Amino acid sequence: GAIFTSLNWNMLAMTYSKSSDQLKLFLNGVQVGSTVTGLGTWAGNLGASLSVIGASNITPTLQWEGGLSHVAMFNRVLTAAELLSIAQVAGLA
Repeated sequence: GAIFTSLNWNMLAMTYSKSSDQLKLFLNGVQVGSTVTGLGTWAGNLGASLSVIGASNITPTLQWEGGLSHVAMFNRVLTAAELLSIAQVAGLA
């Protein structure tokens, strides 16, 4: 089923921590699903043809068919409280 309950703007975030061995997904500042662990060893750098936002590769295939705005990447894992705060500022939580 669809995770979005509205056709309005939503904030989707993913956090990945090698040291904590955790991957988490957040929708509008609230974690969805379980924390994924057992990530294993990082297998190298992100490939230029697969490091895209809005599609699965540069061909592109499996394109996102909605709007994208304010894409950000951080050099550290944001906390759940920080993600919720960003969603609140954006009026999504």
